[in-house]
Amino acid sequence: MYHLYLMGGEEEEFKERLRSERDVKKWRRLQAVYLRGQRKSTQMIAENLGVNRDTITLWVKLYRSGGLEGLTNLKYEHQGRSSKLGVYQREIDLLTDKERISTMSCLAKRIKELYGVEVEESWLSRWCKKNSICLSRRPD
Repeated sequence: MYHLYLMGGEEEEFKERLRSERDVKKWRRLQAVYLRGQRKSTQMIAENLGVNRDTITLWVKLYRSGGLEGLTNLKYEHQGRSSKLGVYQREIDLLTDKERISTMSCLAKRIKELYGVEVEESWLSRWCKKNSICLSRRPD
């Protein structure tokens, strides 16, 4: 558990930022860290703000390492790992048209055959939607 102690100046700075902050995401982070600095439990803060306890801990870590700027920076250096299919996106888009693939299961099977990459159909469906890849319509 990360303990946090706010000194007088820090506490006043938090109060001022909480009064003036208009971005809800930033305000919740500020509120969480401020309450943690007031010795409130992580569980209570998480329940009141509607977030996971681990999120509160992460926000405290962000504040401790980067101050208010680090805490309120909503841009992350790394947004997760890149997709194994990213390098094949254009080819897969062409493939769905050329081979008239109409189901996710057929597409998943074809991707495994061609690229050796095994993917879940539900994940593949989200990936196709995100990358504007449309399957062919089945003939009536």
